[in-house]
Amino acid sequence: MSHPNVSNEKESQSPALEAFVLGGAGDFGMNMMALTSGTDTLLIDAGTAFPGLTYLGIESAIPNVDTFVSKVGMIRGLVLTHGHEDHIGAVPFIWNALEGNIYGTDITLALLARKLKEHFIAPGDRLKEISPGSHFSVGVFNVEFINVAHSVPGSVALAIRTPVGTILHTGDYKMNASPKEAGRTDKSRLAEIGAEGVLAMFGDSTNALVPGHTPDEQCAYRGLESVFQTSATRIFITTFSSSLNRIRTLFELANIYGRKVVLIGRSLINNVQLAERLGYLHVPPDLYAEKSRLRHYPKKEVLVILTGSQGEPRSALHRLAMDSNGAVPLEAGDVIAFSARVIPGNEAQVNRLVNRLVNQGIEVIQNAKHPIHVSGHGSEEDLKEMLLLVKPRYTIPIHGNHTQLHHHAGLISANSNFSSTAIRAKNGDRLCFASNEVWLGCPIETSSNYIDQDHQICRADEALLEERRAVAQSGLLVITIGSQTNSFQISTRGLRMCAEDGDITEQVEDCIKTVLANTALTESHDLLHLETEIQRRLRSLFRSKKRVCPDVLTVVTEPL
Repeated sequence: MSHPNVSNEKESQSPALEAFVLGGAGDFGMNMMALTSGTDTLLIDAGTAFPGLTYLGIESAIPNVDTFVSKVGMIRGLVLTHGHEDHIGAVPFIWNALEGNIYGTDITLALLARKLKEHFIAPGDRLKEISPGSHFSVGVFNVEFINVAHSVPGSVALAIRTPVGTILHTGDYKMNASPKEAGRTDKSRLAEIGAEGVLAMFGDSTNALVPGHTPDEQCAYRGLESVFQTSATRIFITTFSSSLNRIRTLFELANIYGRKVVLIGRSLINNVQLAERLGYLHVPPDLYAEKSRLRHYPKKEVLVILTGSQGEPRSALHRLAMDSNGAVPLEAGDVIAFSARVIPGNEAQVNRLVNRLVNQGIEVIQNAKHPIHVSGHGSEEDLKEMLLLVKPRYTIPIHGNHTQLHHHAGLISANSNFSSTAIRAKNGDRLCFASNEVWLGCPIETSSNYIDQDHQICRADEALLEERRAVAQSGLLVITIGSQTNSFQISTRGLRMCAEDGDITEQVEDCIKTVLANTALTESHDLLHLETEIQRRLRSLFRSKKRVCPDVLTVVTEPL
């Protein structure tokens, strides 16, 4: 069954449980949902997303929870399925809406604690470490952590006992894991919970379009080993800083093939230190090399692990590509391998980075003969296996774009082996449960907030974002005027005044002189009139020249 078939809102019936989809259903990233029963609200994950190239100066996007909090009140507890940014990255920005504790595994909370420290948030004793297999309660909700395989250790699915039945949240998972990976999916426990009865399952859909089972880390190991075997020069491998299973693989291969390891990227260095402290990584101390001594080693004895697999402008790899005089300058003949999936929306910036590297004579490996990356998300057969184990009455695909959610739901509807009913939800949907029934209640307003490079929140409708786009598209013209309006200066940023049809500077100055000659700055409203009239005349001038009018900023140097 799909979304339209369960959308009969029951105005007169009060649900015993409501599930709010706040992010990740139609987006890639920003994973967040909530369960509410009576006065108790339990939030599950609070993640970020890459904003893409549209939003200049913006580092990430997060769900806007203002409307949700205004309707349900403060959040009684937050449960984190694992430590990836798309599941924990928003926590510092919604901290004031969290009334209760935050629950997660040891490494998930360690990753979060460092993030909170960066935002000068002291959590006190509110970070509650939970081991897989353990139970805890938040109001009317009883939560059990179930181990699952993913690309970061400490990943769990959640079995949540509610007043109307068990809700299972899969988190990010895949079914197959090699001995090299820190966690394995506890299929026997999932089957036991399925036999007890599961009312609804919220399931990861990231790889719903990928046929077969997702390979285990051993597959990536073989592909990366081929790179080590065939490269007689320096190897640079970029991956996500939180992909600790992959990082463990790289350390193991470096040890086998006699390469010293240099880590570049603050988040990568911090995560490796954290994983070593918690016992998830065991690296011989003599395997490390100092970045400053890199040139002292033969090229065939060097491995550099660094961040930047998504082409992020402030990442380690991007900085190396742009700076030939840095501490670790790239050289023609170096090998750079991208051991990470390109997140949808980042393709353009990754392609630009790759083209720049290739132009510098660097060998770039993305799609090797043997895969050098395997996903941490289950593919079609993994999703089917989860359904057969859990046997939910209802399945709600989450964690994916609309196409992935649609396909996940279609797998259920098209297979007679599944007794589950698929509900196609999207961000803002409110699912109401009562007496083994489910219906769609009145949706809740959802939107995104944007986080800039100063870690400040920019709202989607804020003028700041539009101003940045305007300056990027057409440049900036600044007019500085003396308070007596008898002198002015113009300066530009990102604006070409001289083009093929001539230099427009004198005509711009003439426009400003005309306006100033007819304006006496005696009141504040005169300044507004001055700005408006200058912009009007300049807009007319630039259009007459078939050129784009820049963003105009007028400044009076002394107070009126």
